[in-house]
Amino acid sequence: MRGRILFLGFIASVFLANAACADDAEIQIGIQSKLQQRSESELILQVTLENKSNLPLSTYESSLPWGIRYSLTLIARKNDGTNSLLEEALYIDDPGPNRVTIPPYGNISGSINLIRRFPSLPKILHNESIHLFLSYQGRSIDGVRTNTVTEEIVIPRFMGPKASIE
Repeated sequence: MRGRILFLGFIASVFLANAACADDAEIQIGIQSKLQQRSESELILQVTLENKSNLPLSTYESSLPWGIRYSLTLIARKNDGTNSLLEEALYIDDPGPNRVTIPPYGNISGSINLIRRFPSLPKILHNESIHLFLSYQGRSIDGVRTNTVTEEIVIPRFMGPKASIE
């Protein structure tokens, strides 16, 4: 019960912070994501980051949502009434020095292997669906922060090991 309250409190704070800070950011961004199953060991979250401002956004590749594990807040919870969270895999994820610039009103895409991030995902998806919450705030190389964007995605229960997600 305590875990559920903490989880719901976190989600509420993310959405409130998003609403409160949306107009303060100099560079406005948007995010779109789509699920794609490539194989039994790859459930991919395809993410597109949009620059919605008239200023270019220059950042490190590691700061992009798919750059390193800590650049995107990603929470997966079971849709079984308990709202229990899936455990994330711990792995070394070193940021590199590479830079990228998203032009005004441009976009860039990348992907995250959800099974690498949440190893128990395939087993759980055979029995129940998963709610995936993500939150991202970009930062330029010179430290300018973007607005925070959030999204919720439902990953449906698999009907078999090679079931399609779409």
